[in-house]
Amino acid sequence: MTTLDRTDPTPTPTTPDPAPTPAPALRQIGALARAEWTLLLRNKVAAINCFALPLVCAVFFLGVAPDALGLGVLVPTIVLGTALLFVVYYTLVTALVARRESLLLKRLRAGEASDGVILAGLSAPFVAVTLGQAVLAAAAATVLFDLPLHPRMLLFLLGALAACVTWVMLAIASTPMTKSVEHAQITTLPVIMVPLLLSGLSIPLAVMPEPLRTVAQLTPLTPVTELSTLAFAGTDLDGRALGGAQVLLAAIRPLLVLVAWALVGTWVAKRTMRWEARS
Repeated sequence: MTTLDRTDPTPTPTTPDPAPTPAPALRQIGALARAEWTLLLRNKVAAINCFALPLVCAVFFLGVAPDALGLGVLVPTIVLGTALLFVVYYTLVTALVARRESLLLKRLRAGEASDGVILAGLSAPFVAVTLGQAVLAAAAATVLFDLPLHPRMLLFLLGALAACVTWVMLAIASTPMTKSVEHAQITTLPVIMVPLLLSGLSIPLAVMPEPLRTVAQLTPLTPVTELSTLAFAGTDLDGRALGGAQVLLAAIRPLLVLVAWALVGTWVAKRTMRWEARS
């Protein structure tokens, strides 16, 4: 007597493995920042630009200020301004161009990280170096030149944060027109020299003709000079002493200028950013 095979020939459906959950954005940024930091330390020229140039420039300009208060304002301003131009802007432009030409940006974009996360991670080491140097310079100026501590000094930190964002976006916006790392010396020159000459660090804004001064105050580096002067001296660029509320009101315009430049850089970057090597 035969028995019937009651086994169901239909294979049991298997549940597909769930898709892996992407890592949090902050973790992705941290991983990219650590990798970029390692590459920065291996590049001797970039490391010198990042760690030595701002301090050398501050020492070079020590003889410009007439008194201790002037030095207390000048030293952190020079360090921050130089770091913004040559650490955040120039070195970031060369880093992004190098990563693009080596197809690293293209490979990163094929992964789970968004465009914003990729750019934030690659920019983070340069921003961290700049902010660290700015804080150390401000602390050194306060101690060495006996500047009284005042809550308005927080404006310097706020200005440094806003300026870092602005110059990061300007750096990203400058990469599409830069064909190679060597070409960056040409494409970045106008964006470095014009704001530097009109920032008040090379030529005091007080001696500029009024039309030129108005233009200078709309460039992306002059707000750093204005906010530093307000933070450490409590005066405007003409030397007029300001009270607490007046300092805050005077800080609004330079902060708005930085925000405007950051928005311009973001707009240009979104429309022109290249993620693949130029042919």
